[in-house]
Amino acid sequence: MAEEKTVASGHNYSIGTDKNGHYEFTLGNLSDAGWFWEGKEDEAIGFLVRIGRSNFTDQFVKDIEKELPFSKFKPALNKALKKNDGLYQISGDNNLWTHGGIYDVLDTTEEVWERVENDGESEEEAKEQVNEKIGNMKAPYEGFEKEFAKQYKQEMGGIIAGSASFGDFLSKIDNDEFRLGWLENVDRYAREKFNEAKGVAKRRKKLKA
Repeated sequence: MAEEKTVASGHNYSIGTDKNGHYEFTLGNLSDAGWFWEGKEDEAIGFLVRIGRSNFTDQFVKDIEKELPFSKFKPALNKALKKNDGLYQISGDNNLWTHGGIYDVLDTTEEVWERVENDGESEEEAKEQVNEKIGNMKAPYEGFEKEFAKQYKQEMGGIIAGSASFGDFLSKIDNDEFRLGWLENVDRYAREKFNEAKGVAKRRKKLKA
């Protein structure tokens, strides 16, 4: 059995191995970052995504590439990909899926003015009605994962295979086309769930009539 080992560490992160030789990670610190996260080997992609969206990405790359060849880390990434790891972070992370950000991505201007013009509501009344429907949306991460898992596996698998270093991988997942593509997928999912909520509201209205 191997000994626990720190591969690389900085003020806000660490990557090491446990007694079984499996990677384990930490991010943040309670003293000044105000938060702390620990992850296991099957969370390797999510770890790197969060690294890539931090203000210490360059330092991490500098530190880790002195200690660990990316080729040696790839098996951990491919293992994590089997569980769709990283999709949660790529698509918006806790801000979107835990703290309600999914309800803020919708542009409901069209719906508001449709109610103003067709139903004779004031703008304030229309916004209130639209916001009520947003509040009735059911848009869990699990549904998004189920809908987009296949696409994610294909895209992330290609990035892993085509990356030659940690810096290369982080650059690829920060590519505008990749990032904006996943923002569009989130917007599409939110729109689908909003339309479902509108449909439910219409059916309830008919039943009450």
